[in-house]
Amino acid sequence: MFAQRSNELQVQVIASGIRYALPPRNLGKTRWVGLLPIAVGLVPATAALAMLIDTLVSAANGQLAHGIMQVVTALAVALVMTLFALATTAFGLAILRGRCRIDVRDGYLRLTEIAGPFRWSWSRPIDALRSLEIHCDATRVNGEPVTSGPWSDIAYIKAEFEAHKTLALAILYPCLIVTDLAETLAERTTHKVRVTFASPDSNQPNPPQRQPGDPPAKPRKPRRATIQPTTSRAILEPNNHGLTLRIPPIGFWKERMGLGKFGVAWCAFTAVVTCFLVMGRAPLGAWLIIAAFWAVGLAMLLAGLNMAKRSAIVDVVADTLVITRSNLFGTKQSEWIADDLSAIRVGPSGMESNDVPILELQILPHDKPKAGFFAGRDNAELRWIATTLCDALRLPTAN
Repeated sequence: MFAQRSNELQVQVIASGIRYALPPRNLGKTRWVGLLPIAVGLVPATAALAMLIDTLVSAANGQLAHGIMQVVTALAVALVMTLFALATTAFGLAILRGRCRIDVRDGYLRLTEIAGPFRWSWSRPIDALRSLEIHCDATRVNGEPVTSGPWSDIAYIKAEFEAHKTLALAILYPCLIVTDLAETLAERTTHKVRVTFASPDSNQPNPPQRQPGDPPAKPRKPRRATIQPTTSRAILEPNNHGLTLRIPPIGFWKERMGLGKFGVAWCAFTAVVTCFLVMGRAPLGAWLIIAAFWAVGLAMLLAGLNMAKRSAIVDVVADTLVITRSNLFGTKQSEWIADDLSAIRVGPSGMESNDVPILELQILPHDKPKAGFFAGRDNAELRWIATTLCDALRLPTAN
């Protein structure tokens, strides 16, 4: 048997069938990201329409500098920018308040994704439905599963059809709603449909099962992360006085914040719009808007480059800890004596991704504010660095 049915799944009787109406997706604070593609589409579309109106007014007054081709160019730019604005607005609305609807009628299962006035639909013959596989898992950030918030309970249904492509149903909904949907769909088909739960990690072997009469398992003692993670590119160099830890840059395309990659996409789009404005006779307002777009894009690109190029050298010399950081803007060094520190730990940096705190290495002095380093690096690597430094300085680790 499945879990108790959620009140958020509405089952409605419609003409010749049944409708399953799901509520808008709850993506937490992440949904406000949807405002960005809306702005990205509307701003250049508004500029293109302003350019078209200015061109038409000039044509009516007989003041066209390039004849009819100027009007054709303005019309083409306005059409392309309007279509682009519709696409980005639909995408933004899907993030903000997107929801799912499934209709079973007239022999077909029809999936409809709804984002404001926009609709996308896919259909399959209901008689070809063979199985519904439920995937329930938490989103991962820096290799760690999210344990709180809406992104900790994310699921979808993988619907398998005979002689038809697979269909993903109810993407990014809580597991309870997805499970109830699969149950009700299977109950209302005229043939047997298999409903199963997907293993969280089918590549991992199942642990050995305990047998009756086996002695109780001993609780495992927590181990300190003294083994360097295989994904870490840091170089540890022990010496007679302590150790040196060289932490190389993450790299532009591996930078986890995504600022650099998003800045590249932003600047590429802005460059395309700029080309259109150069081809047409854009008004002053359009150039002011595009200048603001260039400023935002270049700022994100620079911030991403700075984060991707950050490197550090961590030295432990006897009872002294020295951290030297380098980035695009220079080098900075920090120093502590072991007796002045209470602990070294991994903790939240104050930044979040998908409502999940991004962790950093934290140095905790007795009588000064904590100092944070290396935010955005792999969590396992950060824990290994913290444990290695605590061992070298004979300090306790703090959780």
